[in-house]
Amino acid sequence: MELSPQPALRGVWVDTLTPLQSDLRADADRLYAHLRNLSARGAHRFVLFGHAGEGASFSTEEKLAVLQAVLEHGMEPENLMLGVQTSSLTEAAAIVKKACALQVRRFLVTPPAYYVNTSGSGVRDYFAHLLQSVPQTDWQLMIHQTGQMSKAGDLPDASIAELVQAYPETLVGIVDQDPRVDHTLALMRSFGKRLSVSTSHEPNLTQIKPSGCISAYANLLPKTVAHIVAQDTSTQGHQVPGLKVRTPDERVLELQKIQADFGMIQTFKLFLSTYYRVADWERVRPPLSPVGADRRENLLKAFKSFNLLASE
Repeated sequence: MELSPQPALRGVWVDTLTPLQSDLRADADRLYAHLRNLSARGAHRFVLFGHAGEGASFSTEEKLAVLQAVLEHGMEPENLMLGVQTSSLTEAAAIVKKACALQVRRFLVTPPAYYVNTSGSGVRDYFAHLLQSVPQTDWQLMIHQTGQMSKAGDLPDASIAELVQAYPETLVGIVDQDPRVDHTLALMRSFGKRLSVSTSHEPNLTQIKPSGCISAYANLLPKTVAHIVAQDTSTQGHQVPGLKVRTPDERVLELQKIQADFGMIQTFKLFLSTYYRVADWERVRPPLSPVGADRRENLLKAFKSFNLLASE
């Protein structure tokens, strides 16, 4: 399968939430229904088992089973990216190879997170060995810099530069989850001519102006996030009946304010359970826990006031 040329990350890739069955297995049918709904609302590219998809809580076998199921439902492999979060090089190489056999070629790889005080050279070697372990030449790896979101050690600039020089065809991008806009802009200055550099912290999109992004907020606001990435000023100042704010970036900031004091994944799953009127969407995998009863009512009131529209 021939992959599109640079920039590797163009438009909005939804960091897709993963619905669960009562036994906490991933619900592939409900996931596909969510992907179809998002497609109808203008989103066509999806990250499965990324940060918002609780990827670190699923095994290689579970991820591949769900991936195969959504492909059998009719999803195009070129519109999918698979999250890889493991400290095991063997596991990381295995999931990449097996997903490539299913014609999926894009991977969002998080640095290993188990050991503390790992060196930049150690994390660099993890990626180098992974890149060497996959015989296919037509696959793409994006480094997921998690910043303060996990204990994974981010790659220092010097290590990224070494990897880019050694693997210029396969290492194609960096997704920065650090909320500090200066951190992402520094990565863009250092590597923007050679890699797709973006943020997955949506409130920073208007300042960074990337060609694409990976967005958890797009589970709820796919068109709104797409307008921000496209720098579409035609929607600026457009009054939508029933909404207190007008611009796409204001909608993102309003949603951020609602969920700021709660876990994003649990909160967005609660909101989807309301939007779809399916209580099962609230389930999360341990070690995460659902929104507590004492906070649930206030969050639902806030979401009702948010007044999410299908046109967003």
